[in-house]
Amino acid sequence: MDEYKYREQHRINEYNLKQSRFFIKERYPNIENISIRLDFTYLGIDKIKKSRTIIYTPEQRDYFKIECINSECVNTDLDLSNEINSMISNKENILKGEKICNGYQDYERFMAKNHHCLATMCFEIEIQYK
Repeated sequence: MDEYKYREQHRINEYNLKQSRFFIKERYPNIENISIRLDFTYLGIDKIKKSRTIIYTPEQRDYFKIECINSECVNTDLDLSNEINSMISNKENILKGEKICNGYQDYERFMAKNHHCLATMCFEIEIQYK
């Protein structure tokens, strides 16, 4: 499969996965919102630093996979679902941590199965309960 077809199929799969998830208000009725502050660093050929905040409301789906800052990354695994589910189970309000992308740096390296992306994502999750 060529790169374009692979990336298109991956986008379709991710969209379908997201649509199959529950709404936050259905799965977690006691949640007011979930705020995730992200600080990315990617030290590839182009050094990239970027920050952003994502706020999930009860009307959104419980899909917490974060897109890698490296636009060429293939098969990113930056997913905060386990952390958020654990926080809710333990009624925690704030969690800070770091994840390193284990996707591949680009399609060529994905096909060769070498050179992981290694972008760094520092995160702070804050959950507000009703």
